[in-house]
Amino acid sequence: MLELLLLVSTVAFVLAGASVGLRLLALARRTRQLTDFIVGASLLLLAPVAYPLILAANLGDFSLAASRALSIAAAIAMASGWMGVFAFTQRVFRPGAEWAKALAGAGAAALAYVLVAGIAFDLRAADLATLRSAENPVRWLPVPAIGVYAWTAIEGFVCWERARRRLALGLADPLVVNRFLLWGVVGFCSLISVGPGFVIQFAGGDATGNATVRLVTACAGLTCAIALRLAFLPPAAYRRWLAAPATA
Repeated sequence: MLELLLLVSTVAFVLAGASVGLRLLALARRTRQLTDFIVGASLLLLAPVAYPLILAANLGDFSLAASRALSIAAAIAMASGWMGVFAFTQRVFRPGAEWAKALAGAGAAALAYVLVAGIAFDLRAADLATLRSAENPVRWLPVPAIGVYAWTAIEGFVCWERARRRLALGLADPLVVNRFLLWGVVGFCSLISVGPGFVIQFAGGDATGNATVRLVTACAGLTCAIALRLAFLPPAAYRRWLAAPATA
C-alpha cells in the first residue's frame, strides 16, 4: 500500500509541477513578468526534471558514466530550481527588504558552491560506490532548500493571515487570498518532503528504507501537488466555492 501511495504521490507531483510550470511560463511570455518566469521555470526544473533524474540516478542500474551524467544533471536542476525559489520568495514577499535580498543571495551562493563541489566530486569518482557515497558534497544541497522552503511557507501564511483580514472587509479577492494560503501549504509540504530524509541521512541512517519517512514524504508530495494545482490552475467549481461566501 505504501509503495502505491508513493507512486501516486510521485506521478501527481511531477504532473502538477509540469502543468503549472508550463502554464506560468506561457503567462510570463505574454505578460513579460519576471516573477512568473522564475516560479514557472523553478517548478519545471524541480518536478518533472530533477525528481525523475534523482530516482533514476539512485535506483537505476546504469554504468558509471551514465550514473555520473544523471547525478550531475539532477544536481544542476535541483540547485537551479531552488535558486529560483529563493528569488521568487524575495521578489514577491519582500521586494524592498535588504535583508531578504541578502538572504536570497546567500542561499543562491550556497547552492552554487555545493553544486560546483558536487560536480567536481562526481567527475573524480572512480566507481558507483564512491559516486553514491555520503562523501559526495551534493548531499548538502537540501540544506539551503530546507531554509528557503521554511521561509516561503512562513511568508505565504503571514500574507494569507493579513489578506484574510482584508477579505473580511471586502477589500481583497478570495482567489488571491486563498492562493497565499495554498502557497504556504506548498512551502510547508516541500519542507516536510526534504527535511526528515536529510536529517536521517545526516545522522547516518537510511532514509530510503524508513517507512515513516516514506509515508510522510508521499503524503506531503501528494498534498503539495493538489495545492499547486488549486493555487495556479483552479477549476471553475473551486473558484465558485471560494467566491460563494463573498456573494452570499
